[in-house]
Amino acid sequence: MFRTVDYRLLSKELDRLSEIVIKINEELSIMQQNASNLNIYWDGEANAEFILNFNASIYDARLLLEKLKKCNSFLSYALSRYQSSEMKISEIISEATM
Repeated sequence: MFRTVDYRLLSKELDRLSEIVIKINEELSIMQQNASNLNIYWDGEANAEFILNFNASIYDARLLLEKLKKCNSFLSYALSRYQSSEMKISEIISEATM
């Protein structure tokens, strides 16, 4: 007996992850803009220290975001390859049973 897999849930989760990545990217950009605006109102040693730490944190967040994008791309590719392989197997089984 041949069993099929329902890919809708994984596909839905991949779409959700893509939306989350986009939202995080937007929020990081807003945070960077807001931090840049601090220079208008705040200067001195504390500001410089804050900006250094903030930029380091943003850098780390962007690295994580890139890893999430790569993970999403890999999972999407794997899903499409798995579906394609399953279709080919189904075709082979159908031809063999005719």
